[in-house]
Amino acid sequence: MRIRSALLGVVLAATVAPAVAAGPAYASDWAPYAQAAAIVNANGTLAKAKNVTAASRASAGFYCVTLDASVDPAQSAITATPFNSVNRIGVVYPAPASRCGNDPQTLEIRSYTGSAYSDSAFTLVVS
Repeated sequence: MRIRSALLGVVLAATVAPAVAAGPAYASDWAPYAQAAAIVNANGTLAKAKNVTAASRASAGFYCVTLDASVDPAQSAITATPFNSVNRIGVVYPAPASRCGNDPQTLEIRSYTGSAYSDSAFTLVVS
């Protein structure tokens, strides 16, 4: 009986150990379920991006974010979320926006507090 228990323990350990050692399966790509995503700093620079080629601050509270050509903003759901709870994103214009050069790949994001436009870092997700 003791041999069977020891043998069973070895078989179970050999079966379970590779799964435990490998750990959970995480997607290696940042924002794996988004067509495009970005973290944009309040000054308009990109902190992190997936299928976003550029970002800039056009003026106080106005940002331009350019998507890679592989993403069609006209056929996408777009969400922008501010980091600072005092500021909130007012409008995401899918394109083309005159403030952003009328480029069909460039989104205009407006951030405001109350009725005044104000700068805010934000995340952008394009699904």
